[in-house]
Amino acid sequence: MDDEPWDFWNSVGLTCAGYSSANDADLINVFIESGTEGRWFQDIAQKLGLQESYVALLQEILCSADFCEYGTSPRGAWAIHDKYEENVKNLMVWYLEKWEQEFAALPTQ
Repeated sequence: MDDEPWDFWNSVGLTCAGYSSANDADLINVFIESGTEGRWFQDIAQKLGLQESYVALLQEILCSADFCEYGTSPRGAWAIHDKYEENVKNLMVWYLEKWEQEFAALPTQ
């Protein structure tokens, strides 16, 4: 049995990722905002002060992890609502264990 704690990046096969607490925080912030109905990646980028292409990339990764689903028309990513609260909790625990500090949401602009 594997005693390693769950790691988001390893769970999606990105074993070379996860060396930056800032990137991990961005991922969590984008996921939290993706749980707001009707919020597009452009809206999330503006609210969080991030580049649109970066937000879109993080959403694509979240879709690959089955945290979000990707719409085809219109294009966009939305948190899977029946797993949203559990996934937020898992991400918060992961961040705390990994970085030994509580997750702090980005200030919105």
